[in-house]
Amino acid sequence: MKPLDVGTEFVFVLSVPSHNKQLELKGEVVWVVTEETASADNPAGMGIKFKFADDAERDLVDDFVEKLMDEALGQHISTKLLKKT
Repeated sequence: MKPLDVGTEFVFVLSVPSHNKQLELKGEVVWVVTEETASADNPAGMGIKFKFADDAERDLVDDFVEKLMDEALGQHISTKLLKKT
């Protein structure tokens, strides 16, 4: 698969089988390592920066991910992973 060009903006849609909700995240490609320039220490791929309209939108995504982690891992473990007290 050819990576997108740096600066490309897109919508990433995340579907979770256990939920009837899709999460749409806006993103932008911020770095690319092509197959030709990849190495064992720097594998091929691209870095994505997620873009939020405001803090409220970011909080909705954070809450959704936290609930998924609680369900999958249990609240005790997810709290430790998210470094919440």
